[in-house]
Amino acid sequence: MITETQHTPIPELEGFASMLRFITRQYGAQPAFCHDAPQMRRCSYAAFADMVYALSDTLSGQSGRKILFAGQNSLSFIVTFFAVVCSGNTAVPVNKDIGEAELRQILQNCQPDMLILLEGASDALHKLYGTFAPEARLSAEEIRRILQTPRTEADVPEPDASPAVETPDCIVYTSGSNGVPKGVMLTQSALMADAVSFTRAVYPAPTSLLCLPLHHMFGWTTSVLGPLLCGAEIYINGDSMLLSRDMQLFSPVHIQAVPAVLEFFYRQIRRQIRNDPNPAYRQAVEGEEILEQSVEERRIYFAKFRAMLGEQLRYVISGGAALSREITEFFWKLGVTILCGYGMTECAPVISLNTIACNVFGSIGPVIDCNQVRIAAPDAEGIGEIRVKGRNMMLGYYNREEETAAAFDAAGWLKTGDKGYLDENRCLFITGRIKNLIIRSSGENVSPEELELALSVLPGVTEVLVYEQAGLILAEVYGESGMQETIRAGVDRVNGALPMYKRIDRVLFRDTPFPKTPTNKIKRN
Repeated sequence: MITETQHTPIPELEGFASMLRFITRQYGAQPAFCHDAPQMRRCSYAAFADMVYALSDTLSGQSGRKILFAGQNSLSFIVTFFAVVCSGNTAVPVNKDIGEAELRQILQNCQPDMLILLEGASDALHKLYGTFAPEARLSAEEIRRILQTPRTEADVPEPDASPAVETPDCIVYTSGSNGVPKGVMLTQSALMADAVSFTRAVYPAPTSLLCLPLHHMFGWTTSVLGPLLCGAEIYINGDSMLLSRDMQLFSPVHIQAVPAVLEFFYRQIRRQIRNDPNPAYRQAVEGEEILEQSVEERRIYFAKFRAMLGEQLRYVISGGAALSREITEFFWKLGVTILCGYGMTECAPVISLNTIACNVFGSIGPVIDCNQVRIAAPDAEGIGEIRVKGRNMMLGYYNREEETAAAFDAAGWLKTGDKGYLDENRCLFITGRIKNLIIRSSGENVSPEELELALSVLPGVTEVLVYEQAGLILAEVYGESGMQETIRAGVDRVNGALPMYKRIDRVLFRDTPFPKTPTNKIKRN
């Protein structure tokens, strides 16, 4: 992280246009993006703003349109998102890998007026492209041509001084772990309130790697808006299959990632340590004595195992799903600090986040200052439903009035569907999803997420899903070949530390990975 004396104060910002003016004035000549690895092309803050103005000028002939766009993580995607909103239109970013069935549901719901097809879009999107009139579509090649002749802010019609609060500036589709896609309507003011609060809470480092999908708000707010607000250089990973290469090539100080990414690196590094001929490394990572050394000393000691993360990595913001405390502590021993957070697309998306000043292992951190949290109907242990209210709230679900009404309580608090509690320091903890709870015949409640976290770090386990069937708690595992007995032994050890009602009754093995959401969470069917 940048030291406190180097922080640029982040003002309250109303929308994307005011943000562009702020970052151009503050950081104009500094590099904003490094992309197209391994060529390592760079783009300054001023050049980025000019590209946004160029595309915004092209789109500004008619405002109020819903513009659907998709593509792999790229500078063009980021410019497109900014330009659509700055031109007075509504951005509808969708998953580049979307299939025909899901795309059909989204089209029926929002009926977009225009389509922008960027690099890496799915076959379903390419088929859709031909159904739009030439004046209502733009291809990746056309976008590149527009961006090669940038304009300045003076060439673009003046945006509204204050964006309309009740008009959605983007519609982001989410289905959680299952269900029909719902279009979450967000305003510029909600997005900026969340981004500014996030940035003030955790001032992103001078170099940051973007690897989260940009059609999701976690990636957009924490990997784009936040780093740009503080003048960071963002390295763009356009292909998740090349993430390890890009981590080493770019060597960022800071990344944002979902637990699946951290679990992958955890397994790889753990295996290297386990197979190293020097047993001292294994003893060090399994004991507590190593923590008597400074962070820099630990970084040097484990340097050869950290190589796949890049030489400079110091901080990771983790969100999108729960991360095992064991993995957080493992990386801490290696000299990498993981800051776990919590959010929902409906909240633009960050709700709470651990910080350098307050990093409580096992928690999802203090609530950021653009919103409030309360625990509804807490039990004797203080556990109840987490509810949220604040300036970062959605307007509702597009064309789904009943579901919008059901999402809020009578006092206007968003019902998250997550159970949790606040400790004495106002740090938030999640104990599970209400709808996923397993109710035993004894009346005891079991959180499958709690068991999944305990099983996910066992040797040989790649993915695991816990659920109830015919009164039994089942753990379904996708794991490494030839490791079934090792996994069964690990489950027995976990069971030995659990009360009877929480224990796994049966372990099932599958040959293929679980189906996943775009943010790499397992779909629960």
